[in-house]
Amino acid sequence: MPPRSKILLLPAEVRQELDQRLIAGGFSGFVELSEWLSSKGYEVGKSAIHAYGQSFQDKVDKIKLATEQAKAIVEGSSDDGAAMNEALMRLVQERLFSILVEANIDPKTINISSITKSVAELGRTVIKQKEFRQKYDAELAARTKLAGDKVAAMARDKGLSASVAQQMRREVLGIRVRPPKDDGANV
Repeated sequence: MPPRSKILLLPAEVRQELDQRLIAGGFSGFVELSEWLSSKGYEVGKSAIHAYGQSFQDKVDKIKLATEQAKAIVEGSSDDGAAMNEALMRLVQERLFSILVEANIDPKTINISSITKSVAELGRTVIKQKEFRQKYDAELAARTKLAGDKVAAMARDKGLSASVAQQMRREVLGIRVRPPKDDGANV
């Protein structure tokens, strides 16, 4: 079994800064990074940084791909609750993977089952919210239409012209349409 990487033995804050520098430098500049670590008191060779950088870049690329795929699902699934739920699951998986990688956590030490159940609950909540919103919007539209119809009927009953009654109805319904010209006969 090969010895553990010197980079993995670095303190978390130093390794995080190394990760940030690797990303900012386009996963290059290993000599400079080795010199930077040396100035901090850590002797890590450019080859070790290169090997770590390649592995880290692979992980970053996978995370970016998962994120792009999840975004594509969200954008392509306007109102489909199942597709949105799948996208949410992918995003949570990506974030969980990212956290595990960055914190160097052994997956055996965390309760993946509990996290999975929480994500499933969140997905059900998202679907319930969407269903509630659709029902609320439909009820609101029906009540608004009924109110608009009543206002138009009351206006006609009070002797207002049909065009004025329609204009009042459109106002209640929030429809912004230029009213027809009134010839002034019913004024």
